[in-house]
Amino acid sequence: MNLRGKQGFSLLEVLVVVVILSVLAATLIPRFGTSIDKSKVARAETELKSFKNSLTKVFFDTNYYPPDVSRNVDPGLTSKSRVRSDISKLWDGPYLERWPTNGHPWGGSYDYEYWSYSPFNFDGQLGNEVLISMRGGALTRKILERIDQDLDDGDANTGLLRHNNRDWLTYFVGEGPKW
Repeated sequence: MNLRGKQGFSLLEVLVVVVILSVLAATLIPRFGTSIDKSKVARAETELKSFKNSLTKVFFDTNYYPPDVSRNVDPGLTSKSRVRSDISKLWDGPYLERWPTNGHPWGGSYDYEYWSYSPFNFDGQLGNEVLISMRGGALTRKILERIDQDLDDGDANTGLLRHNNRDWLTYFVGEGPKW
């Protein structure tokens, strides 16, 4: 085979191109990842605020909060099916277009909770605290701190949003009777 007159790239030229592409990839990939994290944080914050607003509207309409349900289950914001029959005439929803049954943006669950949580017992009647929690998935301290800073006071142990810096966050909605 005669290669005379045909030019190609030398090994050195190929290596220089590979190094340049590697440097570009190393600088661009973290920026792309940060954009994804920011959009996930924004989505989670929007969903948490939407849940809180919807539950507040339910309480104003019915004078009750929904009872506790399992993780990733709509407590009664999208349909009357979970509402007690004597209260259903007061229910003026849907209060939420859809409940995210696939959970929060990092693969864990949203959990509507009606139970006893003493840090949020402001009325002296323990056991009627209404909370929205994010549990599990790929939550990190950085994500939890960012959400806390944006929605509350930025301190994991004070305010209306608490978290453990690892894998759960709890957002206070209110206190009151359940249907």
